[in-house]
Amino acid sequence: MVEWSRKKLEFKDHNDREVAGQYDEKVLEAFQKFDADGSGSISRDELGEVLKALDPEDWDNESVDELLAAADKNGDGELSVKEFLNWAFTENDIITSSKGNVTLRVEGCPREQFNGDYVQDGKYYNHRPTFYCRENDYCMFYHAENKQWSIFWRVSQYSSCRVKTSRGPHMAGQAWSVWSPKDKAFVKSPQMVCRLLTVEELIALAPDTILMNSEQIAHCWFEAPGAVGSKRNTAAGHNECFKKTEEMKNGRPVYQAWNEKYNRWNNRYLYYHAEKKYWTLGLGHTNEQREWYLRSAPTDCYSPLVAPWLDSQSTRYRPVIPHELDANGYPPSKGGARTKYKKVEGVPEGFVDPDFPPNKESMGPKVSCYCEPNGYKAYWARLAEYTSTPVLFDDAEPGDILQGMVGDCWLLCAISCVAEFPNFFKDHLFVTQEIPEDGKYEIKLFDCKLQEWKVITIDDRVPSLPWNRTSIQNLSAKVVDHKIMVPLIEKAMAKLCGSYTKLTSGMATTAWAHMTGCCDIVKIWGRFEFPMIWVVTAEEGIFVREENKRQSKRIGKLEKGARFQEVERARCCIRFKKIEGAGPDEGFVWYYKGGKKTAARETPLSITKTESKILDNPRFGDDDPETPAQDIISSGQIDQEEFWKLLLEYDTSNFLMGSQMNKVCDDRLSGIMPEHAYSVLQAKEVEGMRFMQLRNPWGEDEWGGPWSDRSDEWAANPKIQEGLKENELTFDGKFWMEWEDFAYVFGNLDVTKVAMPTKRADFPAQDQWSEELDAGMM
Repeated sequence: MVEWSRKKLEFKDHNDREVAGQYDEKVLEAFQKFDADGSGSISRDELGEVLKALDPEDWDNESVDELLAAADKNGDGELSVKEFLNWAFTENDIITSSKGNVTLRVEGCPREQFNGDYVQDGKYYNHRPTFYCRENDYCMFYHAENKQWSIFWRVSQYSSCRVKTSRGPHMAGQAWSVWSPKDKAFVKSPQMVCRLLTVEELIALAPDTILMNSEQIAHCWFEAPGAVGSKRNTAAGHNECFKKTEEMKNGRPVYQAWNEKYNRWNNRYLYYHAEKKYWTLGLGHTNEQREWYLRSAPTDCYSPLVAPWLDSQSTRYRPVIPHELDANGYPPSKGGARTKYKKVEGVPEGFVDPDFPPNKESMGPKVSCYCEPNGYKAYWARLAEYTSTPVLFDDAEPGDILQGMVGDCWLLCAISCVAEFPNFFKDHLFVTQEIPEDGKYEIKLFDCKLQEWKVITIDDRVPSLPWNRTSIQNLSAKVVDHKIMVPLIEKAMAKLCGSYTKLTSGMATTAWAHMTGCCDIVKIWGRFEFPMIWVVTAEEGIFVREENKRQSKRIGKLEKGARFQEVERARCCIRFKKIEGAGPDEGFVWYYKGGKKTAARETPLSITKTESKILDNPRFGDDDPETPAQDIISSGQIDQEEFWKLLLEYDTSNFLMGSQMNKVCDDRLSGIMPEHAYSVLQAKEVEGMRFMQLRNPWGEDEWGGPWSDRSDEWAANPKIQEGLKENELTFDGKFWMEWEDFAYVFGNLDVTKVAMPTKRADFPAQDQWSEELDAGMM
């Protein structure tokens, strides 16, 4: 223990005395510089202020958050003297240490679904780490404005459980409050406890067996260096079981692949990588420098089961505990990954659509691949089985529209864009206005070939995967917060097209034509010529780093006017080769520093605009090949100024707009998913700068570059934040980008020229703690 005083540091622990040694007075002096308010501990704001004052080139919001999370071993959100000593004098690089070093256990909550182990997941909200409970699919996060920790089904301004404290949630010193659907109010729950797990408890969490999903392994194995031929087939054929061995490595258990059929071990391992601080899956485990084809995010987790797993494109995967399947193809209910919605028992069979029956033909081959023989026995579940309190319309908003396992992000993006206009679905698409007991629905969709509306009759069965007897995972669009409207629209489109497989890949304008009856569309796409050329614009120039880390060694400076070629980039970090000007010939630079732009692109953007009219239904099973899908009205080149003016015009006209990542952009670390559709919400010019706002229909995974939710630009430019009316920066899938970054990363726009009947995003004000927003409704 270390006792702190204004005049002298007293060390009762010999190890602490050795750490500080002859520097105790210097440590005290440095600590007092950080601890501006004299509280005896260093807050995040105090730490950030001093570090940025020392060197703004080295420290941005992200690096300060990560340092504090790594050094703050007790998870209270502040640095004590001992934690400060360990950080100041450690021989290890604290910045490269793991980001997920805390696991909290919630117990005693009267609503059982909120109990569980919440693991620090490497993300941040209001500059504090967020925690994710894989078992119950809930998040724990900090509200800076309300000075409280909250538990909710996603990181947002809402809560299902909350506790007032500015320290860690396990150090609150007062009772949690839990939303009661019965009382329609928050109720104090003194029996609810949040505590920090010990190392022994964390080790005990590691299960004996872990099942890695075959699709996850196959997808990542395909991208693996040196993974060719039979090796791919071996990994891709079946779900793979890993059993815990007696060996321990880096303080964690080692798992080895076990082939049940041939009763033998395979040369594939799950183990913890000490240097890079993540769980890895690969061939062998003796050479830690080898390339791996599946790994987790940086974490200190003692169990690979709770680690946040990533694929090569930073998409999260979660392994599940394997169990022997029963005669019906279902795992037993004990253990396994649970979804938020429990299967409702005793639901009657209801209406069955004879024209689109619940079988593999209606799913189609690409959706059926999730089923046997490579996966579980899939089945069709009525939406009434997902929740006993279904909602058809209610307060449907874009954040409620989350994609399932069908590759129809273009359709979900289109639905998400339409959801920006309140009541459109209820007023224009649904003939059935209330939830029928038999599950028979009538939905209107437009036939582009006949230029007339059709009423599509469907039942409420959607394809699902059973993870256990009481919990179901839908292949179709997800049921979010008990709202069933989106999977119904998706099913009507699947019937119109012939199967769920025929929803795989497409254009948002096609879906908008079916939903709005407007077949007049615009496609704008642009691309930068390569190689990309930049010029330094900052008066003071740009420091060049040896590596793509802000804390890496400086090797010089590119002076103003220097021109360089982009070799590769990650968000706003560029690896370059110099063309001309003063400074190093190569290295890494950041084109944003301290919220200000330091370099600009010189390479011109080539833009083509095409206006068309949809003439046919290109996704229909009985489509006439003689009829062209579209009639091109006009096509030609435009410049960036005209592109921007068109964006403003379309936004003002209330048109539907969408976009996707430019194929020439390979910035996978930016947070933007390739071959994935995004909603375009608005275009604005503020303080002489141009901005675009977009939304990911997944409701998560946002742009991580300049002007992202967590970046320094907002604090450095308060007038822009005020002008954009961006008061709540939340990880809800909605994000801002500067126009030039949008042109590079996306560079294209899909537009349906229909004036929507209501104002975009004009949603009614909601009570933050209302029953409808409580994701855990009984």
